[in-house]
Amino acid sequence: MGVLGVSCTSASIPDETDSGTDLPADQVEQGLSEDGEMAGETPGESQASSGGFSVDGEPIVVVSDNVDCVISPPVTVEPADLPSIADVHRGIGMNVPKLNPEHCYLFSAEIPDDLRRYHADVHQKLIDYVGGYDRYAHITYELEGDNAEALEVLDQLGYFYDNDGQPVEPSIDLVFDRRSCLGGFGRDGRFDGYNEFSFCNQPNPLTDPHWEWDRENFGTDVFMYMTINGWVHEYYHHVQRAHTLGRSLGMPADCCGGWNHTGSPAWFVEGQAQVFPTLFLRDVFDDLQITKDLGLEGTCAGDPRLTGNGPDNPLWERVASQTNCNMTQKFESASRVIRGEGDEWDECSGFSALDEMRETWTCTGHMEILNFYLAYLTSFETLFVGLHEDVWALGFDGALEKHFGLTKDELYEQFNQFMRDNPTPPEDFFPTERLDELVDFWGIKSGVGGPDGEMAESANESASGPDIEPSTSPTAARTPGISILAASSVDDETLEYLKTYIDQSIEYFFSDPRLIQDNLYPIIVLQYDRNNLETIYDLEDDYCSLMSTFAPDTFFNSRCNPSNRGDCADNICLLTSDGEPVGSSISGTPGTSCCYLFISDSFDANDRTSLASVTLHEMFHIFQISNYVDYETQSIINDADYISGMISGDGTEHKPWWMEGTAVYFSHLYYSRATGDFEHLNNQMEQGLYTPYGPSGEDIIDRYLNGPDLYNVTWESDWAVGYQVGAWFAAYVAHHEGEQAVIDFWINTQTGIRFPENFEQTFGADYRAYVDEFEEFIRTSDRSEVMGILPAS
Repeated sequence: MGVLGVSCTSASIPDETDSGTDLPADQVEQGLSEDGEMAGETPGESQASSGGFSVDGEPIVVVSDNVDCVISPPVTVEPADLPSIADVHRGIGMNVPKLNPEHCYLFSAEIPDDLRRYHADVHQKLIDYVGGYDRYAHITYELEGDNAEALEVLDQLGYFYDNDGQPVEPSIDLVFDRRSCLGGFGRDGRFDGYNEFSFCNQPNPLTDPHWEWDRENFGTDVFMYMTINGWVHEYYHHVQRAHTLGRSLGMPADCCGGWNHTGSPAWFVEGQAQVFPTLFLRDVFDDLQITKDLGLEGTCAGDPRLTGNGPDNPLWERVASQTNCNMTQKFESASRVIRGEGDEWDECSGFSALDEMRETWTCTGHMEILNFYLAYLTSFETLFVGLHEDVWALGFDGALEKHFGLTKDELYEQFNQFMRDNPTPPEDFFPTERLDELVDFWGIKSGVGGPDGEMAESANESASGPDIEPSTSPTAARTPGISILAASSVDDETLEYLKTYIDQSIEYFFSDPRLIQDNLYPIIVLQYDRNNLETIYDLEDDYCSLMSTFAPDTFFNSRCNPSNRGDCADNICLLTSDGEPVGSSISGTPGTSCCYLFISDSFDANDRTSLASVTLHEMFHIFQISNYVDYETQSIINDADYISGMISGDGTEHKPWWMEGTAVYFSHLYYSRATGDFEHLNNQMEQGLYTPYGPSGEDIIDRYLNGPDLYNVTWESDWAVGYQVGAWFAAYVAHHEGEQAVIDFWINTQTGIRFPENFEQTFGADYRAYVDEFEEFIRTSDRSEVMGILPAS
């Protein structure tokens, strides 16, 4: 039967996957890359250019006797407006789980019906459970079989190219030479990150000589469960890749090539992909078609204790062993090994840096338990969602620190001791509930950015869109390129005050001729009334209505799209969280969405000062970001954070001290200059050092002097110290080097220079040494001396 191709806008084909052998160097998985932002978009939605790329055509459904496939349309990028790989992946929904994903399942004509049935059954259950992620292809074939239909589809996918990017004749021999699972290929031989597929290239496991020993020793039925376990394991690798947005999943020095690595150790990549099939197969075991065919229902119930898996053992025990249902026994085995009581052949004596790479690992048989331990420390939601949401922006080390407060070495030490102390698993170490009841697989929002605090929402409104003209807004500031949407209950006086300080900000911060004016706009301001939730919700609706017309990509990729709201119960949860206003922030930039989104808190009617200084603060952020905004979308991972100083000091956690500190200081300084009220500057700065400033009972100065270095203070550890002492450091630098030097620092970021080099070139000293000098000044000076560095005009 010939292959039938049908153009469609949404795939409705079942989905599947497989396992195999090692990947040749020319077909190494490239991972997925860069920039971070919202999830929840529909692939193929936009046919026009969007943020430097376009989707060429619609998905094509191909159905035949041996093909069940949705061919993803190619992506074309604009060289003059080159998008990041991550922007493209987000734009086409690569990191978004779907019920009808673009998958391709290909078979030789000779593949038995039972294998096909089991394959379809398992993969449909995977999609229903963890979600379907696009660009997954899987071929199961006989080398000497009839592969005409499968080869035709692979040719349509652009598979048949050599290592020099030249087209070659389609042949199953070439497919076989590249066999691996999970591997990958680039459409038309291009590994540019924009058009790559995960590919499980699997010779028929029922006849492949590679598996002959397993088939003979385990028997056909048990071996089929072993194969199914492999399918689930490899498909989960595809899920892992989807959330790296183009970064390679692994360590730079590990076996498998790639670029811009997340730094995810082998024990995590492989171990997490063992925990998943263990729990998935336990949860769906009785519903599997093969289980029903063999009458093995109940085999995996209750964490069974097995007597062995040899040919003399009952079939149910041998099957339970291959699906890893005996979790407690696996824990006990790992504990014995780490206590030094394991079998001689087991090299593991405890986890260490050796286990971060496949070429040196020693504890391969126990990686799964280490990943179970991570879930035990926090939750399975953290293991399967939290880490994936942050690995693109923070890398594995940063995500581990954020969610567990541990370095890898600290984790190894803690886990090894835990296993020595516990010969059997503690209660609740293994879950009794279904994993998909413990984990919101469908609510994952990967690639958003990672840092907590105000700038964490910098990617909330994603994708690029057309400029917004001021006339589209109910009210506009006096500068073109700025639109203000105000809640109906906001009074005219508040709006006038807001516009006054937007204008002041433009005069103070946007007038330097070295600025790239196009990078400063467009700006959308949402002015809400904190005392009227109903009008806040109406304002959210007005904003979404505007986006649907003028920036549909931002609409589809933001919380305006109902599929992106998760379990939000507050309208769309853009301006509120748990029924409370979110506070002022800059959420979004022209590099990651249509525009800067400035969310403005109304404060109380008698608190105009806060509205003014916060407006200056947020507009100063736009000044800062405008200088390096290009690097948010066109550079390698986290480049903007390394440029701005958000990543500084030790580790990759985001630190507020420089970005926020300069914004706090300059907002108070310029409010005082605008009003002539320098008592405001003195009062705010004094409160920011000599009062608790927040729920803590200890003054900021004491928390700072008794805590980590300023450049190591994170939002989690003490955001108030970062903001307030950061403001004092900005004042200290401005006092010694001049205010213009601080402005020059931000202008210099236009070149992409990293924070340490920029700081030293601009201020003539290493930033760590400068902070040490500042700390000594704060520590040894009395209050009047410290206050004396503040300007009086």
